[in-house]
Amino acid sequence: MTDTEPLTLRGIADMLGVSFWRVRRWRENQLKSRPQARKLPQPDVSTLDKNPLWSRPLIKSFAMGEGLWPPLVDQYRCGHCGGSFSIYDNGTVRPHGWRP
Repeated sequence: MTDTEPLTLRGIADMLGVSFWRVRRWRENQLKSRPQARKLPQPDVSTLDKNPLWSRPLIKSFAMGEGLWPPLVDQYRCGHCGGSFSIYDNGTVRPHGWRP
C-alpha cells in the first residue's frame, strides 16, 4: 500500500491503530449529525455510499485535531496487568471485571 492510496474505514482503523468498529461509529456519527460526538470528515476521494474513500492527509489532519496522532495515543496501559485498553470518546476506560 502506498501513501497515495485512498483509505477505507478499515484502512483508517489500521492507520490510527484503533478498532474498525470505532471508526465505523465515527462514520455513523457523521451521517447522523450527532452533536458533540467524534465524526469523520467528509470523504474527499469518493463519496459512494457503500465505499467512501478518504485521502491519507485528510485523515492525518483529522487525527491530529482529535488528539489521535501519533497512533495509539488513545490507549491506556494498565500498571497492574500490563494490558492495553482503549480510552473511549468520553474519556473513560472500562475497568477490570467490567461486564456488559
